[in-house]
Parts: sequence; structure tokens; C-alpha cells
Amino acid sequence: MRIDDDDLDGIERRDMLQMLFLVYLVRAFEEQVLILKDADLIHGPAHTSIGQEAVAAGVAVALRRTDLIGSTQPGAWALPGQGGRVQNAPGA
Repeated sequence: MRIDDDDLDGIERRDMLQMLFLVYLVRAFEEQVLILKDADLIHGPAHTSIGQEAVAAGVAVALRRTDLIGSTQPGAWALPGQGGRVQNAPGA
């Protein structure tokens, strides 16, 4: 796959900034999960998706309020990207 400037021209600046913000937010969330796991404050498995933050960010920006999303992956990577809070996470 090849991406050039024409592809980027089709994305609003606001959307690009929102995706950048979400990439950093998701990464911070994932890193915090690992810190909490290392401190034995998360019981059970902690599946992170570090390095895949752009997936959550791109999906979150493309979603409309009427869209539904589902995942078969047990990770929590999509939660902060969707505006969720840790308190809302299953098992929290």
C-alpha cells in the first residue's frame, strides 16, 4: 500500500489533530495498564496493543454516533479512543 499527499488532502485538519491526540491518549492508557500490572494492581491478564494505537484513533474519528462497534480482541485499546473511562472497563 502506498500513501501520498493526495490521500492526506482528503482528511480534515481537525480530524488529523483528533487522531494524533487519541494516539497519545491510548498509548498513555496502555502504558498505565502495564505499570498497574507490574504493581500487581491488575489481577488477571493485561493485554495491551502498544504500537497499534493508530487503529483505535482512526476508527474513533471515523465513527458516527449511530455506528456500533464490536471486537473479538480482549484488549482494552479501544476504550479511551471511544471516550470511555477506566471505571467503565470490564473488571474494573
